Amino acid sequence: MTIAVDNTTKSFEIVLGAAKTTNDCEYHVVYHDVAARSKQDNHIEKLSHTSGVTSGTTPVTILPVPPNYTTRNISYLSVANADTAAITVTVRVDISGTKRRLIKTTLNVDQTLIYEASGGWQIV
Repeated sequence: MTIAVDNTTKSFEIVLGAAKTTNDCEYHVVYHDVAARSKQDNHIEKLSHTSGVTSGTTPVTILPVPPNYTTRNISYLSVANADTAAITVTVRVDISGTKRRLIKTTLNVDQTLIYEASGGWQIV
């Protein structure tokens, strides 16, 4: 299952169900861009990585919109609960301001939500 951002009106966000108790949660995203001219052979144009921390109930954009005529494919995404209490995390896509939930789950202390293109979602 591939998660892709295929136009300039889509971005991916993380938002928590409540403010942090002590520590923000860390996220990491590995993705590759495929230009329109190379979509037929799925040629990888650019492999990239981004990371950061959550901001409680304020959505954080974890994967910005791609350049024109480019599809941005997520191969790996993780959200680690570094807080001192359980958190509810939502990963969603924002399409021109309309929010669409991909997954919403509760992570206990030290648990990590992982998405891998080859295996889907899991909590470790």
